[in-house]
Amino acid sequence: DWGAYGRLDKLYIKQFMEEKEGIFQIFIDTSKSMDFGEPKKSRTALQLAGALAYLVLNNLDRVYISEMQETNLTSGKGRAGKQAFQPIMQELSRIQFDGGTSLNQAIMKRQYQGSGVSIIISDFLDSHGIEAAVKYLLYKKQQVILIQVLARQEVEIDGEGAVNLLDMETGEEVRLSLNRATITQYEKALAAMTNSLSQLARRYQMTYIRMIADEPMEKFLFDNVCNQGIIIRK
Repeated sequence: DWGAYGRLDKLYIKQFMEEKEGIFQIFIDTSKSMDFGEPKKSRTALQLAGALAYLVLNNLDRVYISEMQETNLTSGKGRAGKQAFQPIMQELSRIQFDGGTSLNQAIMKRQYQGSGVSIIISDFLDSHGIEAAVKYLLYKKQQVILIQVLARQEVEIDGEGAVNLLDMETGEEVRLSLNRATITQYEKALAAMTNSLSQLARRYQMTYIRMIADEPMEKFLFDNVCNQGIIIRK
């Protein structure tokens, strides 16, 4: 500290803490399967992205919103400051949910200049999984948070009998007889998928959170985001 040396004729080392701007990436799965349920997963995903963006901006950090559809990634510009919230909400309101998605290929198109936090909002109904993208994000020095949004109708099957099931992304239709055995088989497959995501998160030291689309947003954010300090990190 040359100023102190000039005044006191003694050598001092200047010490200080530097607050760095945090960089947050919010990836939103905009495939057609997200447009399912009551309320729709898509609506909940957009509300969640908006709420997370608000928390990031309120913490004086920078946030980017990216849309994932097919193998494509559409990234908005980085925004910071509380005045950026309204432009972000307008950006979110223009998002359309259609087609399929390849989470791995879309996410790996994102270029990074430094470390940060990457939040992926999806139902993760992608047969190719997410592990390749996770490895890429970790290589790029990202703290990774997976938020799986599922509709209540996907986790609680109501009723039995013959039904026609439509794949919203491919348009393929399947006729299925719903009974206790098929419902049990479905529930086991769903549990296996969520367990796989949970194990993946533990293996790579990530955060995995499951959200049901009709959960109260305020309670979800308090219990799973604010209370765990996910956003308020430097």
